[in-house]
Amino acid sequence: MTSLNPTFSDSVSRLPPAHAGAGDAADDRKIQTPEAVRQELHEWHAQQAEAEMRNGKLRQIRAELDAERAHQEMLSRFLRHSPIYAFIKTVTPAESRVLQASDNYQQMLGLPGSEMTGKTMAELFPPDLAAKITADDWAVIARGEMLEREEEFNGRVYTSLKFPIALGEQTLLAGYTIDITGRKQAETALQNSESRYRELFELAVDGILTGSHDGVILDANRSFCDLLGLSREELIGKTIFDLPFTRESLEKAPMCFDLLRQGQIVASERTLVHVDGAEIVIEMRTKMMPDGTYQSIYRDVTERKRTEKD
Repeated sequence: MTSLNPTFSDSVSRLPPAHAGAGDAADDRKIQTPEAVRQELHEWHAQQAEAEMRNGKLRQIRAELDAERAHQEMLSRFLRHSPIYAFIKTVTPAESRVLQASDNYQQMLGLPGSEMTGKTMAELFPPDLAAKITADDWAVIARGEMLEREEEFNGRVYTSLKFPIALGEQTLLAGYTIDITGRKQAETALQNSESRYRELFELAVDGILTGSHDGVILDANRSFCDLLGLSREELIGKTIFDLPFTRESLEKAPMCFDLLRQGQIVASERTLVHVDGAEIVIEMRTKMMPDGTYQSIYRDVTERKRTEKD
């Protein structure tokens, strides 16, 4: 059984070795007190907390840099693949300089957006157009308002929409340009077509009347006005039922809007009364148009009918 009282051998075993030097004896004398240990632990925890804070800040900075790189990559891809001309510029009263631009400017200017960076409008466009673009760009920045402009360049027509964007204390100009040459050509062709139709409409020997789906008169040519002795202004806004048809002719050939809605061409013979009281026999051919309006052609057959009777 082990004795609870320390033996001499135990005491001797606790003594420092005979060869121990002064330094070892000094180490034994540096045994820390509980207070010192607590202080050391406190300092260690503080250092750990500070290190964790630094690591957290580093992670935050790294995340922000990753997000910034992702945004830059997204913008880069947008500018590389954009189907419309897009741009960002720095602008002063004297010059407008490209900061970024889409690569499809190759089609307009012969160089991609990546090669436009840093160039002024004077370096990219003819002098007059460059001066106009620069003035418009500065107006956007100075007024802080969006601006839309239509411009011609190298035989093509473009529309540009420009607007200011704030970046810190600096205001940049951003916008996009669309080639509307095809649309303009289509508009011109439509105007020419409408002009030719109007000429045919007015010069036609037969009377022509157009109306809405519910029978309101929208237009009448000169020949139709002559049939009744009324002006175009007197006819527009009235309905087909206001026209001076004789009762007998309407009873024989009533209006057939249901057939028109089915897409049929309705032919009929009716009698109109001129403002001077003369009766005019007309052949009518009416068709509902794709837009829901109708068009009627009135041919005066009074003389032919009189000849047939004779």
